[in-house]
Amino acid sequence: MNTLDAKFGSTMNELEVLAGKHIQYSKDGGKNWKLALLDDRKSRYKVGGEGFGTNEELIPDSGTWRFGITELELEQGNVLFREALPSEYEGRKFSYQ
Repeated sequence: MNTLDAKFGSTMNELEVLAGKHIQYSKDGGKNWKLALLDDRKSRYKVGGEGFGTNEELIPDSGTWRFGITELELEQGNVLFREALPSEYEGRKFSYQ
């Protein structure tokens, strides 16, 4: 599979299939993309309902980042994601390391 063949998801059901895997995701309709490891189970957020936490790729001098993708964000329609290819994440550091 290459990035051109990748299936992009936008629903909670599609996100659940990727639990515990590395993903590429965008919260602005595909303009900017982030690389992250998706948590292996859902969490409940004060704002946004249920969702999955993300351990972001570490960028030098930027600190440790952990975010999430929530039901509310998915319902608003700007979130896209796909499973990351091993070549995209192998050798990179993430906030869980």
